[in-house]
Amino acid sequence: MWTGFARGLQRLAGAMLLPVVLWLSGSAQAQEPSASCATGPQPISLELGQGVPLPRSYGNPTGDRVTFTLTMRGNALFGPAHQIGQQRLDPHTGVTLSAAPIHPTGLRTPTGADRVIIDVTTDRTGNQVVGQCDYIVTLRPPPGVEGKIPRLVPPVTPQQLSWLFQIPVRMCVLEGSELAGTRAAGDTIAGSGLMALLESVNQDIWFPQAQIAFSSVIETGVPVIADPTPPSAIECGRLGDLAVAGFALEDAPDAERACAAAWENRYPGRHGIPVIFARAFCDSGSILGGAPPPDRGLYVAGASPLTGRRGDDLCGVPKHLTQDDIINESRSPFVVLVEPARLNADTARNNLAHELGHNLFLGHGNGFDDNMDGMPAGRAGPKRYDEYCDPAWLRPPDNEVLVEDEPTPFTNCEDSSSLMNMHGTCQNLQPLQIETARGVARLFPGFKDNTPVLVVDPQ
Repeated sequence: MWTGFARGLQRLAGAMLLPVVLWLSGSAQAQEPSASCATGPQPISLELGQGVPLPRSYGNPTGDRVTFTLTMRGNALFGPAHQIGQQRLDPHTGVTLSAAPIHPTGLRTPTGADRVIIDVTTDRTGNQVVGQCDYIVTLRPPPGVEGKIPRLVPPVTPQQLSWLFQIPVRMCVLEGSELAGTRAAGDTIAGSGLMALLESVNQDIWFPQAQIAFSSVIETGVPVIADPTPPSAIECGRLGDLAVAGFALEDAPDAERACAAAWENRYPGRHGIPVIFARAFCDSGSILGGAPPPDRGLYVAGASPLTGRRGDDLCGVPKHLTQDDIINESRSPFVVLVEPARLNADTARNNLAHELGHNLFLGHGNGFDDNMDGMPAGRAGPKRYDEYCDPAWLRPPDNEVLVEDEPTPFTNCEDSSSLMNMHGTCQNLQPLQIETARGVARLFPGFKDNTPVLVVDPQ
């Protein structure tokens, strides 16, 4: 349903390319170019997926060809000031677009409200504003849903449906990557492809299954950061490659700190999981991404040292976690990934979605309590599944959960696997994984719970 609506917006955007041209009279030739839009501030309320109205009519009474440029001022919904479009007109012409143009929003756009001002300038008049759209924009989430999201209490009111959770991310690219091109550390790239990738992670995987979306407070201006270990400092790779030893991403913490610092310098005060795209990984084998696990004390007790001290705090319902479990002296959330240009589109999307799942404390596995030694999703009590919550799950050589010493057979993604499987192409999330992810999501700085406030009638 969401995808169909998004495609409808794309068709609407295509209609913007069919203008109706009006010839202006000679008496108007002494005037300057102009663009018509709502004056304000005018309140508008939009659901994510709808768009902010843009100017529909432009006039060029001059004898020169004129380029109109639309610039959105900085705001809390779309980020720092940036150009969002252009329109060109021949001399002595005007245009009224056949469909009302919009600036689109999506699941990656933060919900909330702010004043959004779009200034229209031209190459003829310089910084002079020849038209302005001025709105108080409120962006609201899609409606809440039932579905496969586990709940301890069955829904009985609209407020008890599962509503959109949003977790912010902060994207960066390493110098030397194809994404960075010739840009050096300290510069930025437009990043439209990365924003589209993030939107596909939301639309195709996390939102329809778990009502979770990962948001970005910028639309353009992704920072380029320095390679923490340039080629002269490592035995393999090129500029933009991260060093890897087994499953340990040695350079990742340095890259995470560089990304966080770049954002603080350019977009101060913004929260979000750092997501860093590298050209490649050195000595990585088949590894395409990485993310830090929870502190080992949150694992259910297993063979690994220091596990099990607080196992049911994570691997149980209700959970007993705090924000210190997300960010502390020994760990910070982040994602490092091979850049999309080196992967096909589906793999790039699944790779990012998988690593973001690790940040929500989902371990590798099929998402099932295969030996049924815990409680199912939606029931209070211990949860025993996958890498962090089942101490017997990770056995060589294939990292498969063993039931009575036999690997769990793969039937299909829905019945026997998940997005978090170590080797595979599944995109689905299982109920236990959704329950954990939504429980952990609340702890991230910048998290937004879009569940409406329940208003109780005093009568």
